[in-house]
Amino acid sequence: MATNFGVANDYNLFVLGNASMTDSDVEGRLAVQGDIMLSGYSVSSEIEPNSSNTNTLVIGGRINIMNSQNFAGDTVVASINDSDTYDMSNPNGRLIIGTPIDFDEQDIFLKCLSREINKLTANGIVSTCYGNEVYLIGEDEELNVFKFDSQNIAGSGIKLSEISELNIKIPEGSFAIINILGSPIIMQNFETFVNGYAATRDDAARIVFNFPEATSWESTAVGIFGSVLAPYAAAVATNHQFNGNVIFGSITGNAEFHNVTFEGVLPETICRVGPVDCLCKNNCCCELQNYYAEVSVYFQEKQLYFQEKNDYFDRRYGAILASGLTCCDQACGGTASEQSIQSAFPVTAALDPAPAQVLQVDCTCKNNCCCELQNYYAERAVYFQEKQVYFQEKNTYFDGRYGAILDSDLTCCDQACGGEV
Repeated sequence: MATNFGVANDYNLFVLGNASMTDSDVEGRLAVQGDIMLSGYSVSSEIEPNSSNTNTLVIGGRINIMNSQNFAGDTVVASINDSDTYDMSNPNGRLIIGTPIDFDEQDIFLKCLSREINKLTANGIVSTCYGNEVYLIGEDEELNVFKFDSQNIAGSGIKLSEISELNIKIPEGSFAIINILGSPIIMQNFETFVNGYAATRDDAARIVFNFPEATSWESTAVGIFGSVLAPYAAAVATNHQFNGNVIFGSITGNAEFHNVTFEGVLPETICRVGPVDCLCKNNCCCELQNYYAEVSVYFQEKQLYFQEKNDYFDRRYGAILASGLTCCDQACGGTASEQSIQSAFPVTAALDPAPAQVLQVDCTCKNNCCCELQNYYAERAVYFQEKQVYFQEKNTYFDGRYGAILDSDLTCCDQACGGEV
């Protein structure tokens, strides 16, 4: 069997963090690495009882399950104590203590997989038409790869959150990988068509949506036809359906998950499931690959953090300049409080934090509130810009080291490493 999503191949929903879901269902198997909260929820309703899919619900963290059902098999929990709640019927299974999934291992693998799939060369065309309709057109008889920015689809200025239709046109029997960049991911109220017809579960089995940069996900009243690989995303999904293998960082909401699995074969990547040796255990190539990949992701996340901070202070600074108040404008009244400053300037967020000297100033201009705020926000913006550059440099360094290992053509079992790190 193809590696594809690793252990997650067998799960309708695979969550690398916490899950909180109500009043709906996962038709297939469900695995949650962290804490779980289910209320009025059902699992495995579309799995044949007493089949090989024995572990239909696997939980790694704390348990708060009320008025729910696991139809087809066992619930396996890492542990259970007096503070946990387990009000779930298991008509064809049991509640078992165990750890059948190495979630940490799968976390590394799935994040690696998302990054590597994103590196595939696109061979399909992405375009927009008739306003907010998106067209993905591929001609490859085996695998069609598409890529676009969720915040600016094909340079049109249209965001994923604004589309009304997603039209996928690929040869019958072929498969599609759709890499969607950016964060947050917002989807709402659009329809999916495959080769001119409303998408079906059979269509969904041929499609993978990959979100390698998404840390935030919101979806409402939409049907997603295809497997979803979003291992970094904290998802909020309400009033809609997924059709495919779905992998999130965490999830809350009341979406339903239809038991569809990806039937294609994903391209081979450097990502590996499980320990490797030369007989592959502790092979230096694999260890370094994982190390540099993980550190690179860490610095990418830091870049995003400081980018957001920089944007925030730039906006506050810009609001002051745009107000037209000069350094000596008497709008400050000679003295200023945080409240009066906020009313004088068109900004909505609370001062974060305001310099102490701003609270008592005069308009001789030396310590005028306008100047103080301008200087404060300008300095903060510069500080965060410098941090961005620092983490960009670090990210580039580790990406370079990671790339050098891959370019060396050393495989996980290459004896050049001698079998040990």
